[in-house]
Amino acid sequence: MERLRLVKEFLGIDDETEAKAWCLFVDMLRAMSDAEAGLISKGDADNAHRQFELFLMQHDLKMLSDEDGLEPGEFAIIKRTASEMKRVNSMDILLLMNNEDICEALIAEDVRDVAGFPDNIIRFLAAPNVHEWLKERIIERDPERGERLLRAVIDEVPDDIYAHFMLTRKYEKDGRTADAEAEYRRFLRIRDDGIVWANYGWLLERMGRYDDALRAFERASSLIQSEMGGDYELVDELQRSISRVSRMRNLRGEDAMKAHAYQQAVWLINEVKGYAEMHFGREMEIAREEFMEAENIEEMSEEDEMEFMNWFLFTRSLPDGRTPAVVFADERGLDEDTKAKLKHLGSPRSGIYEIISYEPDAFRIRVRNLLSDEEYELMADIEGIEVGQTFSGNLYPWGDIYLSGGALRIHSPELSDEIKSVVESFSTPDSSESEDKREELHNAFTSFFGSWEAVFDTKEACEDAINRFLDWFFLERKTEIGKTIAEIYREEHGEEMKREPFKIPQSFESAKNIGVLSDAEEGIFLVQDYGILKNVIENGSVSAAGEDAPEMGKDEIVEKIRAMFIEMEIFVLRNLLQSHRENVINVLNEVFNAELPEDADVDNVISFIMQMREQRETL
Repeated sequence: MERLRLVKEFLGIDDETEAKAWCLFVDMLRAMSDAEAGLISKGDADNAHRQFELFLMQHDLKMLSDEDGLEPGEFAIIKRTASEMKRVNSMDILLLMNNEDICEALIAEDVRDVAGFPDNIIRFLAAPNVHEWLKERIIERDPERGERLLRAVIDEVPDDIYAHFMLTRKYEKDGRTADAEAEYRRFLRIRDDGIVWANYGWLLERMGRYDDALRAFERASSLIQSEMGGDYELVDELQRSISRVSRMRNLRGEDAMKAHAYQQAVWLINEVKGYAEMHFGREMEIAREEFMEAENIEEMSEEDEMEFMNWFLFTRSLPDGRTPAVVFADERGLDEDTKAKLKHLGSPRSGIYEIISYEPDAFRIRVRNLLSDEEYELMADIEGIEVGQTFSGNLYPWGDIYLSGGALRIHSPELSDEIKSVVESFSTPDSSESEDKREELHNAFTSFFGSWEAVFDTKEACEDAINRFLDWFFLERKTEIGKTIAEIYREEHGEEMKREPFKIPQSFESAKNIGVLSDAEEGIFLVQDYGILKNVIENGSVSAAGEDAPEMGKDEIVEKIRAMFIEMEIFVLRNLLQSHRENVINVLNEVFNAELPEDADVDNVISFIMQMREQRETL
């Protein structure tokens, strides 16, 4: 097909001048790529760039990108006076750069009439130097036509594994599990392949057919080990899968429901990650620099990478105000409950935790925050951990369970003992004395900040204030025996007490403000956007939040206030009721469409919040 016609039809461009501009743009990108690879000189690449820019100028055209308000990964070339534009996906430009035969196949009425079919498609799908995102584009740009293309390849070459992989991936993404299973079974009747058995096993596992999944994994492991030997990463992954489904198949009742919810959450989060990597590559690199600068990291460790990815997916906002996870949920049409759970992942619980019980067969780990004594039910599949060990990291809420986000920093048994020893040096085994210590910390907090609550406009201001408080608490404030805690520590341990600077988790980076709240029994907590809630309560109406979050609409503010009430610690609710009972009741009635009486007492309000919490967890 003549090139200009191909570009017009493939990109959907009617205007011939604009189509010629796109041809020159593709030529420019190809020249830049070739120059970087050393295939042509930089001068040749610069010449291609000049030709493109000159053509735009001569024909009064301009190029637009996400910097001009388009979505990330979109471009447009329009006349300067035009009011309408044709948006072009960057993946389609990349296809035109080096795979014009694939582009021709994607627009052909009958792909069998395209020269080189099916070998050209098979080579493209099998090419190791072509990114998977680009291969996915043949389905993404036109799912129906892409499916027909893959089926045509399979009709010609029934055992082509690459077309098979792409087709089953499409079926699974679309929720067409019956079609996916039929394709797996068709292929395996022709070719007994270990990797296909593995993929089939993961489909069966997601369907909850654990016995069938176990047989598939065992067959996959046997074939792969006989073909490739035991020293292979996929073999290890299959052994973990065999272990996982062997446990899942034996669970019953609530244990089975929670384990299945946990597995479903992990699969969904992996989908969100893949989506973000495909669509927000440029934004991700910008965010990576922000993360490394904020955390003072020169080189990212594996745990840093996971923490960064969780922050990028669930906390950091894109230019349009949404997180990548919310964009994914909107595009996929996920239900409101799942969308809300994805949003809540942006507010993890950060701290240092002790493992107090571990049930690997049920994927359940009971953990305790060493500073607040708050306990959490963590669902995870972690090898080699023991009761009593400690770890630092974020716990991500998902309904009534918590997820690890894959970024826990597990401490060795020796370090765990040392960490607990330091914590215990400021407490005592006797529960009444321990309570006295927590009350002492709370009294110190209220003395330093002048209240049980303090609100800060930025993460940096909050960090600075907390570090000044901790310095004062440990190094300057005299205890009841007339010595500072640092002096007591020096006398008992024969060395100076070392205090690491307190750092607020990166997940708080996008908070409008941060509340630091203290309680004599519960400890000290950080709450994102607490200032918004405080302002709403003090004024008795959601409309008051507009000052703190002018970019948020009323529905979004109502949803946020509702979530904050449901998730807040009970001591916070008690304190707010004590100081602003009438306003709290008015706001609750407004955001929940409730009918709490004006004279509702504290216990009635707390009971109402607990009912709302149970309803959300049931959903």
